[in-house]
Amino acid sequence: FARTDDPVHLFEFLVQLVKGVRKLADVELLQLAVRVGVHVGSVIVGGWGTRQHPRLTTWGEGCDVAKLCARYAEPGGIVATERFLEMVPEPAKEAMHAAAAHSRVIGTISQ
Repeated sequence: FARTDDPVHLFEFLVQLVKGVRKLADVELLQLAVRVGVHVGSVIVGGWGTRQHPRLTTWGEGCDVAKLCARYAEPGGIVATERFLEMVPEPAKEAMHAAAAHSRVIGTISQ
């Protein structure tokens, strides 16, 4: 992360994303839920495709662990690894846990 508060901003964004999907599902009467996995690790980013139809993809340990976290998440939930949470300053971590307890959108897994 470029700044020490980036993990906090990411968490806040993910909470809003989950809530937004939940709200959309309620309004449109859809059975729709998102599962989010968060991890910090190495990834490779590459582009492929054509000029008219470019594609961007990522792969590597960071993607694999985040995907595993998402599998453990409840529908509408966020699961973060301890490695991610270690990057969050203590005061912000307390606020994150309070928000998570209120909205039930986070869990953690150890590596």
